[in-house]
Amino acid sequence: MNAIHHRRNSGKRYYLMRTFVLFLLSLTIQLHGQDHPQTARPHEHWNLRELFRDAAHWEAQAKHLTKSIEDLGKYKNTITSDNTSLKKTLDRIAAIQKETNRLQTYAYLQQSVHLNDRAAQDRLHRADKLVTTFQNTTAFLKPELAALGADHLRRLVQDPLLKDHQKTLRDILDYMDHTLDADAEAVLSAAHETLWGTFLNYDRLVSSGMLWKEVTLSSGEVLLADKGARSKRIDNAEDRKLLSEAYLTAWHQMGNAIGEIYNTRLKGHVFLSRSRRYPGVLEHVNASAQIPNEVTDTLVQVARENLDLLHRYLSVRGRIMGRRDPSYGDLRLPSITSQKRFTIEDAKRITSSALAPFGKEYIDILEHGFQNDWMHAYPAEHKDRGAFVVPVYDVHPYVMLNFDHTFAGVGEFAHEWGHAVHFELAKANNGYDSFEATTYVAELASTTNEIMVENYMLATDDDPQNQLYYLMKALGTIHGSFFRTVMTTEFEKKAIDAVSSNTPLTGDEMNEVYLNLLRDYYGHHVDVMQVDPKYAIEWAMRIQIMYKSYYIYKYATSIAGATAFAERMHHGETNAAESYIHLLKAGQSDYGYPLLKKNGVDLANKSTYDPLFKRMARLLEKAEDLLSKTSEAEHP
Repeated sequence: MNAIHHRRNSGKRYYLMRTFVLFLLSLTIQLHGQDHPQTARPHEHWNLRELFRDAAHWEAQAKHLTKSIEDLGKYKNTITSDNTSLKKTLDRIAAIQKETNRLQTYAYLQQSVHLNDRAAQDRLHRADKLVTTFQNTTAFLKPELAALGADHLRRLVQDPLLKDHQKTLRDILDYMDHTLDADAEAVLSAAHETLWGTFLNYDRLVSSGMLWKEVTLSSGEVLLADKGARSKRIDNAEDRKLLSEAYLTAWHQMGNAIGEIYNTRLKGHVFLSRSRRYPGVLEHVNASAQIPNEVTDTLVQVARENLDLLHRYLSVRGRIMGRRDPSYGDLRLPSITSQKRFTIEDAKRITSSALAPFGKEYIDILEHGFQNDWMHAYPAEHKDRGAFVVPVYDVHPYVMLNFDHTFAGVGEFAHEWGHAVHFELAKANNGYDSFEATTYVAELASTTNEIMVENYMLATDDDPQNQLYYLMKALGTIHGSFFRTVMTTEFEKKAIDAVSSNTPLTGDEMNEVYLNLLRDYYGHHVDVMQVDPKYAIEWAMRIQIMYKSYYIYKYATSIAGATAFAERMHHGETNAAESYIHLLKAGQSDYGYPLLKKNGVDLANKSTYDPLFKRMARLLEKAEDLLSKTSEAEHP
């Protein structure tokens, strides 16, 4: 399937994420496309008939594709210097890939809103297997093309006859040094499924193997101290402490077991990187966007140089919450809440208004999507949680939300529609093989929308309490998406370096490394915030690092790059919007890092992060000013 961009989990391809949604429940529902009841609210359903008329149509296509994928094997050992013949081969493979992705997309979307439908789960499982079969069957392509030689591949890339496959050919040319022979490629393709099993072990352990304990609250209520209880609002401070202690104790009990799973996962990543002749895991991960190692080095450097801003934010949180000695556990509590509620129509209006600086072309696509059945907007029984966007090249993007009428919901709305419009702009200007941007660019496009909405609300809603809420929401995003993400990347690097040198860390040693990082970032040693050793186990809860090494840091580059573009438009810089739209239209016509650099955002350069920190300082100054005025009013 084409890339799924999840909220805070962007850039994932579904066949690597399917275990998050395969909840085996009991009730079976027969589905025939997506019906639209007369009483349904707008955006309560999406129209899957644009993919397949109904389940029977899907079944017929699945049967047809099974045979078509099997037939692709006949192209093995047939790649020659005849460009016309090569075009036919590549056209056929791309056509089958597109239809297989479409099949999987239908199954995934249907199952995502009907988690209790075993028939939908079965279709999704079969679609996944079909994708794997396609990948294994076509594993011969890269090594056979690489065998033609660099000079020949350069001519193929330049041949107008093969323009629809330029990215495929360019990637093979650029990755020649990391492409193995056909047999080895087939082995690595099959190994991915086995190596993925380590993540499944983690997922199963935290889903059903944790030793959660019951706690009795001051009210007499008995709660199982699991993830569900952890997310429940508890007003009594002693009850919160009791629940937190029991929750963290359960994780500590599994710390060494999770450490072993994580090390095994990292060994798999090191194995794949070395098998492809990369110097390390980071180089392997960054290759798809041609990101230099200097980017992560710069991230860590600028984050540490600006920890004073993070500490100011923590102090402001403490003032709002009335905490004289804030502790790390306070971060689980909102510093400020808002009773203001928004309808989906409000979200549409705010998003369109906030993004007006992007220009008419962008807004026209956005409004067209609003007017049609692209979005499944509201929570529903048996619907998956979270939010995501799935692009379909020959149709349109599908947007899933669980809109909750809060300002956070409005931000999520703008974020996901940022992905949707990005895909449409890229699709209109690129072929199938190059319309999807890498995570490095895709998350920037959605995060820019969030920032524009935050700026819009701060400019148009002058209620002091609402202003403070919007300010803290924006600051909290910088805290989580930048500082916390960079800290986690530092932890990843230490763990990966240890595995790479054959000295993997134990679970206890990971706790020590993580605790030291927590205390550095959150100002434990300079009396900003106390960090209890019990939080050292938090690394084990970070599913992102278990999923894929060096994946999460791209959220830090995204908010930095997004802020750079948003600030240029905020200050009325000439051609800022034009440069931004040019980036969105580019898709993968070039690699992510060069594309951003051409459009004025070089994330290996420290100065690129200046807009992020200047904006953070501006937001903090406004928040501090509001708090001072409130204090003066209360104590004249």
